[in-house]
Parts: sequence; structure tokens; C-alpha cells
Amino acid sequence: MLISECADIRHLLRSLSENLPLDQQRKHNLNIYIHEKQKEVLARDLLFLTLICETGISERERREMFLDLYGNTMIRDKTAQYLESRIEELI
Repeated sequence: MLISECADIRHLLRSLSENLPLDQQRKHNLNIYIHEKQKEVLARDLLFLTLICETGISERERREMFLDLYGNTMIRDKTAQYLESRIEELI
């Protein structure tokens, strides 16, 4: 799957939700390629994908953090701590 300069991952999330079976094991690998000209946009996309795939955080907490980061200018302390912990990894 190639996503080129879409500026956000809504299309990727929609495609994944439609194509990944939740109740059975996948038979083939799914390769995702993200092409962005701006490094900041790519880092944001990777942050969201990392958050979505995080298994150490409950599903509800991941949803709340996603909404904090995606749409709010003021984020909760817990979300800010998560973001700070991922900054070094993404840079």
C-alpha cells in the first residue's frame, strides 16, 4: 500500500480497517509505504501509527490520546508525557 502526500493518515486508517480481519490470522504481510515531502508531516503520521499499534496502553486511552493529538490545541498531561517519550524515537 502506497500513501503519497496525503498529509494525514485518515485514508490509511480507513483502508486498514476495511482490509484487516480482526477475528482471524492474516495469510500475507501488508506493506505500507508513506511518502511525504515534509518531514514534520511524516513524523506526525508515524506518531499516530505508533500510538495505534501500542499494546501497553488500553484501547480507550489510545483513542483519547489520538483525539487529543489530532484535534486539540490543549492536550492532557498524560498525552504530553506520551508525546515526550516518543519524540526521540521519531527524530
